[in-house]
This record gives sequence, C-alpha cells and structure tokens, in this order.
Amino acid sequence: MEGLIPRDVAKLLDRAGDRFTSEDRRIIMEAAGQHPYLLQAAAYYLWEAYEEDISDKTERWQLMSERLYKEHYHHFAATWQIWSEDMRRAFSTIAIFNLNEYAHNFLQENELISNVISFDLKALVPPNELQKTGMVIQDKRFPLQWRIGPQTMLWWIKDELGEVLADERKLVEWLHVEHLTDNIAERLRFHVGKIGQGIQAHGHDYFQALVSGMVEGVVGGLTG
Repeated sequence: MEGLIPRDVAKLLDRAGDRFTSEDRRIIMEAAGQHPYLLQAAAYYLWEAYEEDISDKTERWQLMSERLYKEHYHHFAATWQIWSEDMRRAFSTIAIFNLNEYAHNFLQENELISNVISFDLKALVPPNELQKTGMVIQDKRFPLQWRIGPQTMLWWIKDELGEVLADERKLVEWLHVEHLTDNIAERLRFHVGKIGQGIQAHGHDYFQALVSGMVEGVVGGLTG
C-alpha cells in the first residue's frame, strides 16, 4: 500500500468533519505518517477517546498512540516481512538515527556520521522507494534528512532490533559500513554503540518519550 500525499491525508481526515482540531490532525499524522491504513486507524482511536469523554487532549493523544501501536503491531510485522533485506536495512538505519534523538543524542558526531551513512543508505535502496510506502518522510531537520513517518513504527523497530541494539558489533554490521575507512568505521562503531546503549538503558521510557515528543512538536508547531 502506497503512502498518501499531504493533500490526500487532509481529505481523509476531513471525513471526521469538525471533530478533530488542527492539533489533533497533526498528532494523527505524526503517529501514522502518510500510511492510509494507519491514518484511518489513528483517527478511529482518537474518535473513540472523544467518545469516552476524555477531556485532556494529551491523554486523548496518548491513548490513541498506545492503541495504534498495540492493536497494529501485527501490521508493522507484516510490512517488515515483505520488505527486501536492503529495504529493512535502510529503514533501520533511518530509525536508529531517529531513535538517537530520543536517546539524548548519544551520537556525538551526528553530522559527520550521518553524511557517511547517507551515502551508504542510497547505495542500499533509494529512500524514495521507502517513501512510497508511507513509512518514511523527507525532513531536512533530521539526520540523513529522512525520518520514520509513523512514530508508532519507530517504537516497533526498536523492539524488532532487540539484540542488535545491545551488541555494538551487530549494530555496526547491520548499518552495512564495511566500505568505510578504518578511522571512520572505528568512530562510527564507538558512537553507534553509544546509541544502542542509550536506547537499551532508556527502553522503558521510550513509548512515553515518543508520545511526549509528538505532543511537544504539535504544541510547539514544529511537526508536520
């Protein structure tokens, strides 16, 4: 299933009439990206939260995000299964750099390393191939200039990588960096290892961080 362009996303959300505020719409898009199936599900769960008379908007958003993640875990897994190995690796590379943002920027040489990996990413699979799925969005504010579209799938990939994140050697191998010079590879190994350690150490806080990050972005007018 291909991702929607922003105009089509807006049309889809217009079906809810005036039920959703502009902030609601943006939080739905942050949680679901541009994937039509996930967008409809996110809108449904937020509608449910309104029906349950949850007055606090942050609580509504959190409930929507939690339900979207838990009820559609199987969808993320199925999507992962049909992707090629190169698509998985490219998606994971973008995800790891996104996760670094939530891990308090353990990657100290972000610009240098992201430039190196960006080159490698294009060698794996053109990011616009992933963009067609609605799972990644071009965003110059992020390392690699791409980010995971559905924030709920960012949480899923953190769980999926599991052992890889905990093992510095496996993580570097997963990022497919054998072509790098020894100096760059060693620095990457150190800093990416820090990301993995940070993600593992703060794993229990990640879903809250994910929701909080979306909320802060929407309220601050930084997302979308």
